[in-house]
Amino acid sequence: MLSALSCAAAVLLAKTALAETPALEASFIRILVGTVGLAGAIVMAGRADAAAPIFTEWRIQRVLIPAACGGTYLGIWLSNLALRYTTATVATLLNSTSPLFIVLLAAIFLHEPVSPRTVAGTLIATAGMALLLSLG
Repeated sequence: MLSALSCAAAVLLAKTALAETPALEASFIRILVGTVGLAGAIVMAGRADAAAPIFTEWRIQRVLIPAACGGTYLGIWLSNLALRYTTATVATLLNSTSPLFIVLLAAIFLHEPVSPRTVAGTLIATAGMALLLSLG
């Protein structure tokens, strides 16, 4: 329950901030604050030595930098654009559809089996989102 309330508060705060801040800049700020928070948590947990290779080994950075820029930054930027140009409900529903796409992509590219239960859950989730969108 606390997680759901925190996510709802984050969406409302982001929606308010995006009224005055461009989505690209807001994405940078969100990632910066998250990075500082994560770094603080790593230091407080006494795990800084385990995280050091991320900053010192080019082999790791060569994979991490494109993934962070292409996946994380682009994803947050598109999420912020959705919040800026649609209602919070529509943007949140669209951002919540990633598990539905992952089922299909995992079946196609990773050849993972898709059970009837997974298909049923995907259809129910899609129907629920369609219902929510039709009401609002």
